[in-house]
This record gives sequence, structure tokens and C-alpha cells, in this order.
Amino acid sequence: MTVTSIWILFILSYVAIRFNIYYTLPWFDTMMHFFGGAVSALVVYSILNKLRIGLSRPTAAFIGVVFGVILVGLGWEVIEYVVNYYIPTYAFDLIDTTVDLIADTVGAIVATTFIFQHKNKHNHGN
Repeated sequence: MTVTSIWILFILSYVAIRFNIYYTLPWFDTMMHFFGGAVSALVVYSILNKLRIGLSRPTAAFIGVVFGVILVGLGWEVIEYVVNYYIPTYAFDLIDTTVDLIADTVGAIVATTFIFQHKNKHNHGN
């Protein structure tokens, strides 16, 4: 599921760049950040699960996954800023960055909620 989600994210992003969808459909960038936040939550959760780090306390794990996604989102925004510095495609926009980070976080919260609901359902045999 996680690997498939990553591939879908990359393919959608490639298509969007190739056909200028980010510029022709302004909402598409926000949707991609929401989806990116959700996929990042899957990845962060998978890493924590594999390493058996901090998943015994659900609230702390939930916050840890969401915080991990926020760090990924901040990293992405830094990369976007640096790339735009060397290959200017649009002016840096603090509003766009803020909306991107909010969409990342909301995607992370939604995905993490589903992850933990599925985990609880699976653990309780319902």
C-alpha cells in the first residue's frame, strides 16, 4: 500500500509538471499536498512500526507521525524554495507555503486517524 501510494504520488506530480496542471488548476497543488501528507504519514508510520519506536502509546504515536509529516513538509518547502531560487518559475509566496503546510498536516491527520482506527479494529478483532 505504501509503495503503491508513493508511486501514484510521483506519477501524478510528473503529469502535473509535464502538462502545467499546477499552473492551470490552482487547487491541484493543495490536493497534492494533502495526498503527500497522507502518503508521508503512511511512510512515517511504517518506519516507526518497523523500528518499533513509540507505537505503544497511541496518542504519542499519533502526534509523532503527524509531527514527522510536518517535518517532511517543511523539508519539501525548503527544497521548493531552493529549486525556485536557481530555476525561477514563480515568485516565492508565503501564502502558498502556508497553505501547502496546512494541506500536508490535514492529510497527515486524516491518514493517521485511518491508520489508528484500522489498527484498533484489527487488534480488537471487530
